[in-house]
Amino acid sequence: ASFTAFHVMGHGGAISTKDQFFPSYCPPGVTLSPQEKSLAYLLFDLAACVSNGGPPAPPACVPLGIETCGQDECGLRSDGCGGLIDCGGCEGGAHCSSAGICVEGCTERTCASAGYECGLHRDGCAGVIDCGTCDGNARCGLAAPGKCAECMPLTCASAEVECGELDNGCGGILDCGSCGPGRYCGIGNRCEEGASCVPKTCESAGAQCGLLYDGCGGVIQCGTCPAPQVCGYPVANQCGSVG
Repeated sequence: ASFTAFHVMGHGGAISTKDQFFPSYCPPGVTLSPQEKSLAYLLFDLAACVSNGGPPAPPACVPLGIETCGQDECGLRSDGCGGLIDCGGCEGGAHCSSAGICVEGCTERTCASAGYECGLHRDGCAGVIDCGTCDGNARCGLAAPGKCAECMPLTCASAEVECGELDNGCGGILDCGSCGPGRYCGIGNRCEEGASCVPKTCESAGAQCGLLYDGCGGVIQCGTCPAPQVCGYPVANQCGSVG
């Protein structure tokens, strides 16, 4: 097959019309034969619009609705557009699993059956069990999840610091003193030469809870989290949920 020459004009062409581009628009007096149209169809990606205008806007995201929840689905799931849809709970004693499916005959774990001594943990049936705290100087999870272990507090020497206050690793404060005249306690609790340091605050550091180094050798307390949230899980100095 043979094709005669044809010419494609963009928005800047002398005889194009505003907001109209090939192939949806051809200039006056320009027509394409069936063969030329076939060739244009192949050359221009199945007759996609050729334009020197801006890129087309992306299609709008249409979120999924609750009608997309399956019969046995439960809990929260993505709506496909950055939001969540609630597929509800389960009936007849069934439990909502971590996969969002109603499961019959779920047996809830207890602290004793799971071997937990402390902390918050999943019960295996979409719930959370509270296994309490550790006594004395012991801390939860130091050696293994849900296990109490004796905490050995830091010393100024073991922490390799020269000044200021810091968390001793066991919930207490370690005071390593101050620096001499003309010096201040700076980053890393090391003595620096020069003017005084401006300490961070909980607000300036974006901290919601727990102990925080103020950047000038001190430690500030940024509060606690409302139950059942815990501090530092999964992000340090932020309140989060277990599991």
